[in-house]
Amino acid sequence: MRCLAPDGTKVIDIHGDQVAAKEYYSVTMKYAGKGKAPIRSIDQFRPERTTRVGERLIEEEKQELVDLLSQNANVFAWSHLDMPGIDPLVSCHSLNVNPSAKPIKQKQRRFTPERNRIIAEEVDKLLDAGFPLPKIDQMVDATTGYERLTFLDAYSGYNQIPMDPADKEKTSFVTERGTYCYKVMPFGLKNAGATYQRLISKIFKEQIGKTVEAYIDDMVVKSKKKADHVQHLRDVFDVLRRYGMKLNPTKCLFSVSSGQFLGHVVNLRGIEASPAQADALTKNVEPTTIKENLPVLSAPESGEKLFLYLGVSSIATSGVLVRYAKGKQYPVFYISKTMTEAERRYSKAERVILSLVYAKRKLRHYFESHHIIVLTTFPIRIILHKPDLSERMTKWAIELSSFDITYEPRTAVKGQAVADFLLECDSEDVEEDLCKCLWKLFVDGSSNQMGAGIGIKLQTPEGTALSQALQLEFAATNNEAEYEALLAGIKLAKELKVRNLNIFSDSQLVVRQVRGEYETKDETMEAYRSAVMREAENFEKIEFIQIPRECNEDADRLACSASGSGETLVRVVPVGILNQPSIFEEPSGSDPW
Repeated sequence: MRCLAPDGTKVIDIHGDQVAAKEYYSVTMKYAGKGKAPIRSIDQFRPERTTRVGERLIEEEKQELVDLLSQNANVFAWSHLDMPGIDPLVSCHSLNVNPSAKPIKQKQRRFTPERNRIIAEEVDKLLDAGFPLPKIDQMVDATTGYERLTFLDAYSGYNQIPMDPADKEKTSFVTERGTYCYKVMPFGLKNAGATYQRLISKIFKEQIGKTVEAYIDDMVVKSKKKADHVQHLRDVFDVLRRYGMKLNPTKCLFSVSSGQFLGHVVNLRGIEASPAQADALTKNVEPTTIKENLPVLSAPESGEKLFLYLGVSSIATSGVLVRYAKGKQYPVFYISKTMTEAERRYSKAERVILSLVYAKRKLRHYFESHHIIVLTTFPIRIILHKPDLSERMTKWAIELSSFDITYEPRTAVKGQAVADFLLECDSEDVEEDLCKCLWKLFVDGSSNQMGAGIGIKLQTPEGTALSQALQLEFAATNNEAEYEALLAGIKLAKELKVRNLNIFSDSQLVVRQVRGEYETKDETMEAYRSAVMREAENFEKIEFIQIPRECNEDADRLACSASGSGETLVRVVPVGILNQPSIFEEPSGSDPW
């Protein structure tokens, strides 16, 4: 697999035993989900009434927890008959319907006997029962770092909230048995989730953010110290009993150190991938493209400063939100997005601002509650304060101005390396099309009394240039240096999986020999020409073009710098070393790249 180096400054390849790794991961994640906890009865008169408790509790903790659950058995519901419903004075669902709108009369629908039977059963359930949003990422963050967790699930939670009497008839539906309307809030209404969330936020207003986190009908009771967990559960049960809300005992999991909440595994360490999702991946066939398993995410402290690294290419954007603790960087969240065709035509400045706007939209809850410091080498602040911004940039500037965002020069490399790597992974889907476009390669060689060197400039279809200078550690004529530059450039393009390539050189001899217009009367030149033609077979289309020397200034400057006869470019372009001619077989480990 490909991953970050320990110092976080580059990406490295690691080879290992995938079968052993999958087996190890399956074992370590075996008990991370909800499905492995032991079942305990909480009603001595009805032993079939059970729920699940943590498996690794010591016997005293387990007995104390079971006693608490038995004492509060009346907060659970085993059927719709056990649900008295929420007091309408506490919560009541209303429909936002325009009173001037004309009612639409429903026609009775005809169904097959089998479907009619199913419909009748559902209607009976509703008759027996008396009748069916906060940020997820922020809530998942808030459940990490606790010794004890309990996961609660309300019994048909929506059905516990009554409908506004004035809106009951608006929920009417027709069956073969007659016409019915909902007396309680049904599933499927557009704003039903918001109503339920308001109820949960209202009844648990003293506990939310402290010992309780809740998203719709998924609730977590959390305790920093395991000794306090029973008391925290007792407080929650008192609230449930006071408002008449019932829990589903078959979906609750009590007093565990880790579990699933909103699709994530949360525990004392942080946030991890769901075991179900991980199991699906381990059973999947080996991937053909490189993807990275990112490390455990870290939850930020309230009011803590967060740092954002951005990655931008011509086809995708990425970002990494990190926090600093004890002198180290810890990832909070990763984002990436492939740009649309229209967005790819934006200028570089617009793409950089777009990446920040996308990060703000995706991570809005972090931007609202934290001071965000964008670490970048791009002058974002200056651009956003220019008086002559385009309409699009002006809208983005206004959108970003409502948040506490500052911009600082980037000094650390680790977070940016992750952002760049995400950008690389996110670009894989469109990388194939990019490689099929026409790339341009400019090459030049230089040989003099001080030494020999070559310069390479590979230009992407979007105009981005990749430059390299190589110093030749062997005696070479000027023509040999020209051939070395040609071979090194072709090999670089091949490594990048380029399909269509135009090669530009100011050497008339080399270009015409390769094109077959000049004969090679020297064995060395013939060996070089043959090597070039072998490498050319790796491309769908390749063309060799001679250009004037003044049109090849960048490659010429790189070659002169590497040979020692030109200005030093070490600070701009690293100079590599080529130990022997490319027409000789290279020993292992001598790759100049």
